[in-house]
Amino acid sequence: MALTDPDSIGFIGLGAMGMWMADHLAEKLPPTTRLFIYDIITPLMNELYAKYPQKVVRCVSPKDVADQSVIILTMLPEGKDVKTVYLSAEGICSAELKEKLLIDCSTIDTASFLEIRDHVTNLSPSTLFYDAPVSGGVIGAKSGTLAFFLGCREDESLELRQVTGLLSLMGSTVIPCGGPSLGLAAKLSNNYLSGIIAIACSEAMDMGMRSGLDPRTLAKVYAAGTAQNTVCDRFCPVPGVYPEAPSSNGYRDGFKIQLMRKDFSLAVEMARRVEARNVLGGAGLTIYEGASEDVRCKDLDSRVVFRYLGEMKIGEIMRKGMFKLNYSRVASFSIAENFKLPTKMSTDPKFDDLHKGLFEEGLKVRRAVVGEAYVDKALENGSTEFSRAGQEHITEWAWGNVWTRPGLERRDRSLLNIGMLMALNRGPELAVHIRGARNNGLSELEIREAIIHATVYCGAPAGVDAMKIAERVLNEMAEKGEMPRQLGSRVEN
Repeated sequence: MALTDPDSIGFIGLGAMGMWMADHLAEKLPPTTRLFIYDIITPLMNELYAKYPQKVVRCVSPKDVADQSVIILTMLPEGKDVKTVYLSAEGICSAELKEKLLIDCSTIDTASFLEIRDHVTNLSPSTLFYDAPVSGGVIGAKSGTLAFFLGCREDESLELRQVTGLLSLMGSTVIPCGGPSLGLAAKLSNNYLSGIIAIACSEAMDMGMRSGLDPRTLAKVYAAGTAQNTVCDRFCPVPGVYPEAPSSNGYRDGFKIQLMRKDFSLAVEMARRVEARNVLGGAGLTIYEGASEDVRCKDLDSRVVFRYLGEMKIGEIMRKGMFKLNYSRVASFSIAENFKLPTKMSTDPKFDDLHKGLFEEGLKVRRAVVGEAYVDKALENGSTEFSRAGQEHITEWAWGNVWTRPGLERRDRSLLNIGMLMALNRGPELAVHIRGARNNGLSELEIREAIIHATVYCGAPAGVDAMKIAERVLNEMAEKGEMPRQLGSRVEN
């Protein structure tokens, strides 16, 4: 069967990016071409099949995909996963591979790729196997604008034309990088640079905002000056600067911080192996390792490093006893000037250190969840000798104790709060926690369904009020540039 006009293509790995890539193939391939898919998570296969039942065929193993496909693409998280898919008993290499085309779009270490490629070549010399890692993240996969870094020489005219045509269905750019594994070397080099830029952009934004500059103004300055870069332009780490950036959507739907830690680590290891000097590599890896384990950052877009670095610095300042910040009130990172932590708690003096520790941790969580503006106002309103004790108690007990406990993610706690506050008819507090739910990564769909679910048990009036409150809060967040609406369009009758 000619590779120039294949009637069967396989795709293995329907993760956050792989699902969108396979979706583009199913949509754009000729009607007569079948897409054979496999993922260890069956519901993901079912989801794509339900959308394209005439084109998509669900398979039971990588071997099943390879048995029925002329071209096979893989998109997997790590090197060990790629080895399993290709080399296991039910893997791709257990099928007949003669004259087939294999393309691995995963980002893994170059040594693992070359080991698999050598195995494939020994089994079937006529089989073509290329590394073609991608750049562009979930946003690029969804929009079909990925860049592919292809381990292929430009003079491999026939093969390059075939591969480029296929990859162009999922992306906008295909760059031949010179030969086997060099696509991966290019990708790791790219992600190393991207990771360093994200840290530098976060720190530059942080120092500018602390000096009183609006981050949107800073972004314009960087774009016009020598600091111009894609991270700041399209993936700005500061919420509200670029509406389509993951940061403006709760740091969701981007390149996960754990994946950046993985890629950055692979890049540092590659540099060590080829004896390249990385003066920033160690520091960058430490930051990404810390952020990927931080509950405030885990599973979010890698540019959440801005939150990780900023809150670390804020915590250091807090321990010195005072905020000396002058943030403009943009997105959710505005902080009241000269807010002083209590030098003396309202509790028994001998327990001051214990209470201060809980208060400081609680204040960090409280600001991250419900937003700087609300916390600033609450602290300002509760600043008298009479009311200060109440703010201390809530910040310590609720935010410093309960919200920092293990076992539940912040998004789970937000869902609980929506239901409880509806049941208690606490409208103002519900508004605060609707905002917190979005900041904690809940989608508008999830918030809506939580309200509908709770309405059954709390009653229709509570549900109607909750819907009104949520709509108002979500509109306010969109108007202030904090978070774009997801379900804000009018429904036609």
